[in-house]
Amino acid sequence: MKTEFVDVKMQTKQCTKCGWIKPLYEFYGPGYPTKDKHNGYCIDCCKDKSKKAAVYSKSDVAIECRKEVISALRKDHIFATTGKASQWKQIDVVAWGCVKIRVAQSNPHNNGKFMWGLRRGGSFWDIVDLVILICNWGDRKTYHVFSKDDPVFFTERGRKTGITFNPSSAWQISTVQHGPNLTSQMMKEHENKWSLIEKIRLLNAG
Repeated sequence: MKTEFVDVKMQTKQCTKCGWIKPLYEFYGPGYPTKDKHNGYCIDCCKDKSKKAAVYSKSDVAIECRKEVISALRKDHIFATTGKASQWKQIDVVAWGCVKIRVAQSNPHNNGKFMWGLRRGGSFWDIVDLVILICNWGDRKTYHVFSKDDPVFFTERGRKTGITFNPSSAWQISTVQHGPNLTSQMMKEHENKWSLIEKIRLLNAG
């Protein structure tokens, strides 16, 4: 992988994907967890990556995401399998045989925002314990762990069917009608928050 190059004086940056040095405005940001707060991939490479990702079916992407989460958990010494390997067939990932996890991934859209669809029917949300939101930044992925009952997933009408994170936004709307938005601080606090899995495991064991 190419080393990220930043020229602050000229406000240029080298894309870690194509290698071209481009003006900083040709990268999504600011707000990203990089040296200059901009994405490591230029906008053109981000769009190209999104187009290539569209070739895969939703089921292929979902399967890949589950495998990545299971791998991340096992690296942290947390035993995990797919829901299909447990009694909860409709669940994405199950940790320690009892912690049910919903997994959702998003690439940055053309406006730089991450957006996850969370619509699930039936009694799904009565079963699931945690939600892991994956941000695919282009050159790396981050995992953000939330309780299914976190206020960020609700409006005054009930559970949201989707949620958005704008890394470039420095403000947050929090109303009874729309509920709180995801902020950079919130995402940082919940990144790799595997302790929630142990908390749920102990509750389920009790």
